[in-house]
Amino acid sequence: MPLKLSDSSVCTRNLKYIKTNILNLPLRPNCNIKCCLLNIRSLTSKAVLVNDLILTAPDGYDYFHKSRSVRRGGGVGVLFNNRLQITQRNRDNFASFEVLQLDFTSNPNIIIFLIYRPPGPYSSFLEEFSNFITDLVINHDKIILMGNFNIHVDVLSDTLANSFLSLLNSIGFTQVITGPTHSRNHTLNLVITYSVDVHHVNIIPSNEAISDHHLVTFDLYLPMPSDNSKTKIVQHTDDTTTAKIINHIRSSDFGTSVDIDQMAIDYNSVVKFLECRKLEHKWRSTKLNVYYVAWSDCLKKYKKALFHARSEFYTKLIDENHKNPHFLFSTIAYLTGKHKDKQCISPTITNDEFLSFFNNKLVNIRKSIVPSSSFLANISASDDDISYLHYLNNFDVITVEEITVLIRSMKSSTCPLDPIATKLLKAAVSVLTEPIVNNTSLLNGCVPKALKIAIIRPLLKKSDLDCNNPCNYRPISNLPFLSKILEKIIASQIVKYLNHHNIFEKFQSGFRTGHSTETALTRVVNDILISSDAGQISILMLLDLSAAFDTVDHSVLLNRLDNLVGLRGTILKWFESYLANREQFVLKSDDSTPSISTTVQYGVPQGSVLGPLLFSLYMLPLGDIIRKHNVNFHSYADDTQLYVSFKPDDPSHVVSLTDCLTCIKLWMSNNFLSLNASKAEVLVVGGDGKTLDTITSIFTTNGITFKRTDCVKDLGVLLDGKLSFVSHVNALTKSCFLQLRSIAKMRRFLCRRDSEKVVHAFVSSKLDYCNALLSGCPYQTVSRLQVDYKILAFSCRAPKLWNSLPVTVRNAPSVSVFKSRLKTYMFTQVFHLVM
Repeated sequence: MPLKLSDSSVCTRNLKYIKTNILNLPLRPNCNIKCCLLNIRSLTSKAVLVNDLILTAPDGYDYFHKSRSVRRGGGVGVLFNNRLQITQRNRDNFASFEVLQLDFTSNPNIIIFLIYRPPGPYSSFLEEFSNFITDLVINHDKIILMGNFNIHVDVLSDTLANSFLSLLNSIGFTQVITGPTHSRNHTLNLVITYSVDVHHVNIIPSNEAISDHHLVTFDLYLPMPSDNSKTKIVQHTDDTTTAKIINHIRSSDFGTSVDIDQMAIDYNSVVKFLECRKLEHKWRSTKLNVYYVAWSDCLKKYKKALFHARSEFYTKLIDENHKNPHFLFSTIAYLTGKHKDKQCISPTITNDEFLSFFNNKLVNIRKSIVPSSSFLANISASDDDISYLHYLNNFDVITVEEITVLIRSMKSSTCPLDPIATKLLKAAVSVLTEPIVNNTSLLNGCVPKALKIAIIRPLLKKSDLDCNNPCNYRPISNLPFLSKILEKIIASQIVKYLNHHNIFEKFQSGFRTGHSTETALTRVVNDILISSDAGQISILMLLDLSAAFDTVDHSVLLNRLDNLVGLRGTILKWFESYLANREQFVLKSDDSTPSISTTVQYGVPQGSVLGPLLFSLYMLPLGDIIRKHNVNFHSYADDTQLYVSFKPDDPSHVVSLTDCLTCIKLWMSNNFLSLNASKAEVLVVGGDGKTLDTITSIFTTNGITFKRTDCVKDLGVLLDGKLSFVSHVNALTKSCFLQLRSIAKMRRFLCRRDSEKVVHAFVSSKLDYCNALLSGCPYQTVSRLQVDYKILAFSCRAPKLWNSLPVTVRNAPSVSVFKSRLKTYMFTQVFHLVM
């Protein structure tokens, strides 16, 4: 099957078949390469043996080597098959280890390093190796590091091994050797990969006369050369063909695409067929230097024009969406090619099937809940006993100025239910505010029917879930813009009333000004740390609810707004109208056929302005129930954290926690909420094996099903049993490097100002999230993030500027020292330039 190099369907009669040599061919994918790793040890006494090994290698093999630069002897080398097209590249010398870089000419995406670290002090090695691999990850896609590191990675108590493995894990490397590679049963020879899969790893004991290190073999799947000769097709054009191509381009829809990658493809096709191909043909047919120069200039102009087009596109994209990080993140991630669009909706599931699934799911959840009428009556009675000195009966009058400011401050997102685009509405706000203000909805306590229709957009719960399974989607309501304006007005007045009378649950941080996930986690972690300092053990339990927003009962909610919150008169009537006779239908995309419309029987719409506020008020009685059992808690929306602390010899608080959980389950059932007790995660901070057995026994005796883990993810932060945050920092560092790799692909198209915006949006935001929890962590833990900060300091500037800095500046132990050394270095450079 000949390889077709031309993709033009109009030139098939102008193709010539030629023979080509094996070295000029691309490589076949999915071929296996057998790799071997051996530490010869003391080459001086085995020079003849190694020399014979190289000389007796079959034809077609070659070798590279690099001698040790610090002292005599030693070094690293490689023997390889020429068909792999490997080249050696010189790198900077490191004081603590030796490295030999191998590049695949036919596959520039992968790079291999042979490394040897002599035994001895390791403080400088960790700093140098950290800078070495962080630079690799940002600039290369697939990496393999192999060699003798002289680190006992099999010894968990070894300080160097723990620091080394933690460094690898934090950046995303994987160490694949699991057995002993030395005659003394230690793992010293390592194979470390990044985005590369290796298979069939074997460790073969070698003869002591050769080495006391074992031979390590593994299979690496890489492209390999194809057969000795192949037929390929090259393009031969003339004036007639060129005329046909021009007509073909005129009839195409070139220039209509808004996607930068597609525009680049279209532009590439036009340029190569109109001018570059013609000049290339003239040069190849005449061999005249004048045509060669013209062809080269044409290619340079094309590349320059394409570069400027990409640069202008990225600049415009960033400027227009710098306040919309979600759109900026998804778009740039798509353009850089690092992340696939995993949020695509399954084409096999229709809109009607989605709607049927969402409705049936709620019906099944409601059927599985068996409320206790006696308990519900007690809860209602306790609600009615509460009397307020103040009630809210009517809404305040809205002025034209207030509504104008509100409309202009809202995002310009448009719903298919809107009669006009939101941008057009904002442009005409001066003539539209008066009709909106005169709307009688607030005065009469009635919500227009047109504003109670929602489009349901299915959204994957996690990007890596199966998109063909409807269980992996959550329904998000897309409401008309005018409905959002109305809800904003209502929410601002209700929140003002709640804050003034202190009605909010003080330990509920969801969707409240001055409260966030960081404040919630800071309080919980601080309480547990104080208890740990007092010698106490802490139990943290994370509760999980099923479809919490969608199972809210309307009658219970209205009763709560009346009795617990104090909303009466026109306001309560407005909420009754807001919840009654709501309609929804599913629409995956604007060009698909919508599903049938159904009436919403229960739940508050996800994606609305009032939904989170109403859910928080719906959950108000839960705080009092938990406090009755002397259990600490903190909530963020539907995520509730329960925690107790106690002395090792007094586990009575564990019984209080189980009793509290039993009451919570009963209260949830009476309020039509589904608590997944089997998915409740439990983290024990402190204590020994005996204490853990006691806790497990108490939970089991009380019939509580739970899942105890050594690390839980709480509001986006990984918490471990020692609250060391090592797992969180490692995961955070790994995520930051992935983002830096994506940004590096488009860095050369961006100016400094745009680079700073992208870096802060993608990386700095991750480093800043809940960083208050890292206060007091050891330097060894936080130093992983300081590496990210030092890279960020230069990723916004010239891409190669970081590597040009002196080692003393790059290896600064902290951010403050780094900044100080950087200023000194820059001042020195400026001083020399002036002189």
